[in-house]
Amino acid sequence: IDRLKYEQAVIPRKKPHAFQSFKNIPEDVFFSVEELARHDGSDPALPLWISVNEKILEYSGLPPVDHPDYELQQRSYAFIKSRLGGREVTYGMAKNLYEPLYAIPTNENDLCAEHRAQIEDDFYCRMNDGQNKNYWKPIGRLRTSNNLSKT
Repeated sequence: IDRLKYEQAVIPRKKPHAFQSFKNIPEDVFFSVEELARHDGSDPALPLWISVNEKILEYSGLPPVDHPDYELQQRSYAFIKSRLGGREVTYGMAKNLYEPLYAIPTNENDLCAEHRAQIEDDFYCRMNDGQNKNYWKPIGRLRTSNNLSKT
């Protein structure tokens, strides 16, 4: 334990005020859960969508086969399509990526706003790194009971 306490490098936890979120989301564009589900990647005529913290992101498509990002994007696309495509992913990520600061949720209502923001920040950082930056764009919001009064 002493080695962990005194020798292990500590990476400070990101503070909520430093969380990043997806911007430039059209204010008046909402999609239903059913519309989101249709964009699960199974229909080649429809782009792949995921929803993170009720913000819908669209995948722009794979780069050309000879592009340096092709292999990484192909693997990422296959993973996201099979596990996350056409879904609101926040609750699933909260269950699978344990963060000791928050309780493991038993349902979507167990997620506090800060935990949702932390998960969005994690996705934001992953999707805006150098290799993914140009492949995802926010296109609207997921219509839920929380935002029905806004439409």
